Parts: sequence; structure tokens; C-alpha cells
Amino acid sequence: MVRNMLNSEEIRDIRSRRKFERYELIAFLSVSELSDNRAFGSVVNINTEGVGIMCSAAVVKGQSYSLRIALPNEIQGQDWFDVHAECMWAIEQRESGTVLGGFRFNGALVDAVEIIECLIRDYQR
Repeated sequence: MVRNMLNSEEIRDIRSRRKFERYELIAFLSVSELSDNRAFGSVVNINTEGVGIMCSAAVVKGQSYSLRIALPNEIQGQDWFDVHAECMWAIEQRESGTVLGGFRFNGALVDAVEIIECLIRDYQR
């Protein structure tokens, strides 16, 4: 079923299943596919366990993606960080032609956790 918006019960259900709060950032973070650097979308919210992404193309619930997230400024000598993430849910946004997706990190993050913590500290809305 394709819908424009989550109803309040669905939003509460998604939030209640999260173990960690997600943080909206004041900075724009673009996301690309690691394999071919193709545009994937932009970060909506993030924590050290997962990320919400407004995706520019369809995503598949249960599928894993290798992603590169661009940073607004250099953090720990990097302009980006890579993650492997599984799509936990996806909802098409008809009016914009995008897909809002919730992703859980499932790969080795190396320095990503420290970078995400810096992002939250410095750019949290």
C-alpha cells in the first residue's frame, strides 16, 4: 500500500520500537551509494544505530545498502563516512516522488560512531 503520510499510530509504533533516540540535524547531509557514487538521498535524522533517509529512488524493506554519507565539514580528517544499513521500513511520498526510509546500521562502522556522535553534538536541531 502506497501512502503519503504515516498516521499517528504508525509513527508511535516506529518510535516505540527504537532503542535509541534519533536526532535531526541542522546541516544537510547527502547520501550516495558506495558502489557507484550514485545519489541515494539525504539524511532526515540519525543516531549511532541507524538513520532516516529521504531517498531519491525506491528502496526495498529488508535489503542492505552500502552508503556514503557526506559531512557538512571535515570531522576527524574526513569529509564522509561509510555505513552498511538494512532498510527497516519505507514509505513512498507521492507528491515529491521520494521515499522516506528507516535504516539500521549492520556493518562495521570503524570510525563512523565517533563521527556520528560529533555530528549530533555539533549539528543537532
